[in-house]
Order: sequence, then structure tokens, then C-alpha cells
Amino acid sequence: MSLEIRPALAGDKARWLVLWQGYLDFYKTVLTPEQTNRTWNRIMDPEFNMKCAIATLNGEVVGFTT
Repeated sequence: MSLEIRPALAGDKARWLVLWQGYLDFYKTVLTPEQTNRTWNRIMDPEFNMKCAIATLNGEVVGFTT
């Protein structure tokens, strides 16, 4: 078992979306697709002060934190 914590990468978006939706569901929050895309774009923008760490287990994205 190999757990790794690293910065989010552009290729993580599909799996992040699944986890993000779970986060929103847990907090009973609804965001438009535009708001979700804006959030991801901010995470990816090095000029924007929003960071996201990704947790991988055996190479599979299993969690995130911002």
C-alpha cells in the first residue's frame, strides 16, 4: 500500500470532480457547473492563491484538501 500526498495536476480533474461532488453532497450544497469549473480553474492557476493537495493510494486519487 502506497499513500502519496501531492499537488493537484490537470489530469486529476475527472476524479476530483467525483470527490468534489461527494463533498458538496455531504454539505448539502449545490453549485452550478460553472462554479465548479471556476473552482477547478482557480486550483490550476498558479497566480491564484488557491491550493489543492491530492491523496493517492497505489496511484489512484482517493482524496483532496484545499
